[in-house]
Amino acid sequence: MNHVKTLLVIVVVCASCITQEAHLPETVTALRPGVYASTVASDLPLPTSGYRMYIMGEVHGTREIKPLLLHYVKALHETAGVCDIILEEDQVYEQDANKYVLGLADTLRQNLCLRADILEGIRAYNETLPGDEKIYVHCADVDSPRSAVHLHIERIHKEMGAGGEHIQVVPFHEFESWSEDDAGALVDSLLQCTDDPSLINQLETVRASLRFFFSGNRFDTGAATMTTNGYYIREDTITQNILYVLEELDTAPVLAFFGSGHTQKTHGYISEYTPEFESWTQRLVEAGVSLYSVSVWGLSGTIYWRGDLYDIILYPDRMSFGDGTTLCDLFDAAPEYTVVYVDLLVDAAQSFRLGDPYEDIPAADVYDGIIIFREVTPMGDACP
Repeated sequence: MNHVKTLLVIVVVCASCITQEAHLPETVTALRPGVYASTVASDLPLPTSGYRMYIMGEVHGTREIKPLLLHYVKALHETAGVCDIILEEDQVYEQDANKYVLGLADTLRQNLCLRADILEGIRAYNETLPGDEKIYVHCADVDSPRSAVHLHIERIHKEMGAGGEHIQVVPFHEFESWSEDDAGALVDSLLQCTDDPSLINQLETVRASLRFFFSGNRFDTGAATMTTNGYYIREDTITQNILYVLEELDTAPVLAFFGSGHTQKTHGYISEYTPEFESWTQRLVEAGVSLYSVSVWGLSGTIYWRGDLYDIILYPDRMSFGDGTTLCDLFDAAPEYTVVYVDLLVDAAQSFRLGDPYEDIPAADVYDGIIIFREVTPMGDACP
């Protein structure tokens, strides 16, 4: 990159920028209004007040994102009173996750191995907190594969106690031969036995999970199989589960951690296979939920997810501000820094566009902020 391009990222001085820069840690520098570079990702000036929901989207399978998330959990707990985090995991495993992070179980269920580093970090943080301030985990995704659906039915049935004792839940070796209608009839029977809002919510997740399975979709710790219909079923289910959590917590703020595709506030990059796709984040925006969504990417490197390695594919030369400054220019102007944060809520940063193949739409239409690591490394294989 030549010096002319580099000069484009010289900081524009204004009164509000001077005030903001005065409060930045020594590890962070402002490259231009609303754009920050740092050697320590956790020092980036992410918002910690003013929202009902804070959302961090990730590129799955990178090592660098997890410490950033755990720092954000602590910062939001200390400043906004956040005590609840929502994860992209099967709802059936919510109680297992909480037993572990609350220190009630010393081993982590194998089905949660993809979130092991996060749950271990929350557990360690909870050990420093009093009982009424500990962090709880909510799992909002469909249950998959079919064995997970059956486990959820068994757990719901057990929790019903005497109210559901006249309902027979067959063993899995029988359940796995059932049709969708047979399994759906069991869900209907269980719904008639309870008026508990939590159990009703869980049974609706089970019903959606059956649709997910019988539509040809499979999620486990290994490779996943997804159909077009599966994307819609998942987003419907996650939306309803998050709305349920928000209602249960009343006005308390929460933090959610999902893949970046789920955290888009508008259509963003629309796949040809899901042309009318609306993320749960977009649906919450349309429902009037006050939220802040930041997406975390890598400029280069490799990710490891569900048993496979993938090279990062990003187009930093196509991502640019209105004055022509590209993402490449930002990193060239700050070679000693490892991460850049674009605060898309700052007026001067709202000209940043994602470029082809992201339909060249304004990034501020999709996210409130973007964090880009210069290089990411693959997470370890936490799954047996």
